[in-house]
Amino acid sequence: RSSKDGMSDLKLLNTSVPKWEGAYVLFELIGLSDSGKTELWTVFPKYNSTNYLGTVQWFAHWRTYAFYPNPETVYEEVCLADISAFIKMLTRKHKAQHQISKTIVSKIV
Repeated sequence: RSSKDGMSDLKLLNTSVPKWEGAYVLFELIGLSDSGKTELWTVFPKYNSTNYLGTVQWFAHWRTYAFYPNPETVYEEVCLADISAFIKMLTRKHKAQHQISKTIVSKIV
């Protein structure tokens, strides 16, 4: 399941806690990093939300979000495409917000 541009079709679910849904995985917001600047997300299989697959969180060294899988988990190409698309979306959002903040600060100063 992928869109024309090769990206997975992620869908924002209408729930009390922000959740995104891929073909086989769910992403659920669990909070913010210690600095409060980036988000922390858990990843679950879509059809078995008791099995925790890993987390998506900021990896400062690479300046991007990254997937931290739990040991002994296995993924096929659709799951990996969903995870990759989610990481790209979060990273773009974070960098866009950071750029807006820098622009506002520079106009104030």
